[in-house]
Amino acid sequence: MSAQHSGLRVQLASLNANAKLESDALPEFERWLIPTCGEDETSGFATAPTPPRLKPSAMCVGPREAPDLYAVGFQELGALSAALAGCTETLRASVDREIRRTLRVHQATVRPDRMYDPLEMGGGPENYALIAEVVHGGIVLFVYARERPPQVVAAHRKEVRSAAERIREVRTTQVGTGIFDVMGNKGAVGARVRVASSTPGAEDEVYTFVCAHLAAHDHNVQRRNADWRSIAERLVFSHKQLGYIPSVLPRNLGGDPSATIAQVQSVPTKTVAEHQSSALDEKEYSLYDTHRLFVMGDLNYRISANSVGVNPADGTSDPSKFPPLNKRDIKSMLASKDPERWTWLLPYDQLIAQRAHTPPLAFQELCVPDMNRWRIPPTYKYIIPASSKQGADILNPKL
Repeated sequence: MSAQHSGLRVQLASLNANAKLESDALPEFERWLIPTCGEDETSGFATAPTPPRLKPSAMCVGPREAPDLYAVGFQELGALSAALAGCTETLRASVDREIRRTLRVHQATVRPDRMYDPLEMGGGPENYALIAEVVHGGIVLFVYARERPPQVVAAHRKEVRSAAERIREVRTTQVGTGIFDVMGNKGAVGARVRVASSTPGAEDEVYTFVCAHLAAHDHNVQRRNADWRSIAERLVFSHKQLGYIPSVLPRNLGGDPSATIAQVQSVPTKTVAEHQSSALDEKEYSLYDTHRLFVMGDLNYRISANSVGVNPADGTSDPSKFPPLNKRDIKSMLASKDPERWTWLLPYDQLIAQRAHTPPLAFQELCVPDMNRWRIPPTYKYIIPASSKQGADILNPKL
């Protein structure tokens, strides 16, 4: 599929909660959901231009603007017994509230002075409408749409709609890959969001979000590949399972129909969008029937010990360049907390090795972030202290 670029900002977040989150004792989500809060204000990633009447300042070059679409995925959100029995509704409601509470002050969070931008720059708190909540056991996906238009676009165009106003259809689905492909805590959930183009008369755009939890254990590489194949084949979006369409309050609350500046009001955040989406057709769509596909979750691919590595650039295997590592070597590289040494582990990444095959054995036609370029640290399992009674240690683990 192809479509004209919309300029929407999309952000993803994923967490294996290890069944440790409690509805009345949730950890702070700020540094997880707004990782740019520690970004230098002169980073150059700002998206809000300075109005002519204001003097240029540090906020001209930073910080980043809030995303227009936000997808937050969880694995093992609740205890397996509760998840399979469908008894996680209270926990999910608490997590949803905490996510929206965190995102509401996004603009102030990323600024070093913890203040909002001026009104002329579209400053003020955010509102996000929950347009999809998809559940399979402990796998949960929340998708939100921003209720205000992008600041950088609104500054140059009088008539610009927010992501929430552009939502035309939301479809959801889920599949299991556990016992009999139904039971267990493995599988995937997805949301297919159809958005009106920002260009009048142009084709709608489709954003598909998938949150997956694949088979565990070091040796289960082929099972993980099989899980992904099953998800790719069976995660089908039909017209019978729909999400929500936001009902957005008018931005021009001041009463002046010619005004182009959003009037910031203390508008309460919605629990969900107010009415269910209506299907635009009766076709069925796969996860690849989309313009943009985002996959996240606990994919469980590990670092292979005692195996020859592969060249991340071309997939070739050369024992002289990538000799087997033992677990002591791996632990030493991890403990160093040195991004340069982390890159030495990439040739032994199971997912890179599976995608190096011709054809790839997993996640076909998808782009994996360049972990070397972006200095993405390895993830890992760790033991939560027995004294821990809430989920704070999940978001702030100690090596």
